[in-house]
Amino acid sequence: MAFVKNRSTTTNLLESLNDLTLTILSKDQHVEVYIVFSKAFDVVSHTKLFTRLESYGIRGTVLLWLINFFTGRTHQT
Repeated sequence: MAFVKNRSTTTNLLESLNDLTLTILSKDQHVEVYIVFSKAFDVVSHTKLFTRLESYGIRGTVLLWLINFFTGRTHQT
């Protein structure tokens, strides 16, 4: 689930809370990650950021996805 332009943040958070509640009741595992790309990636060197993420234990598929997503692209917010 992600924040979508022109959609309510409140609705997103309520849906997340509902998903979390259902996961707890079913005793499954639940992980949510929110990344504000405009804040995380606009002003930071991508190389330094990826190194820092790896030092925090973010590795494997997630780190590779982020590297691939931001390599060779430009972003503007």
